[in-house]
Amino acid sequence: MVAAGLRTAELVSHALDEAQAQALVASIRHARPGADVRCEPLSQAEGLLGWGLVLRAG
Repeated sequence: MVAAGLRTAELVSHALDEAQAQALVASIRHARPGADVRCEPLSQAEGLLGWGLVLRAG
């Protein structure tokens, strides 16, 4: 349980914030015009853990 708590704390402290995630999406859209890019937050009670990113070629 201690190791799981440490890992969760590390994920929360290193996750991109929303502005950084949107900048990443913008970069992908620039590199792949016409592609469908979706980015959704992955979180739990402790906070934001990361982002789910889906890219479908257009």
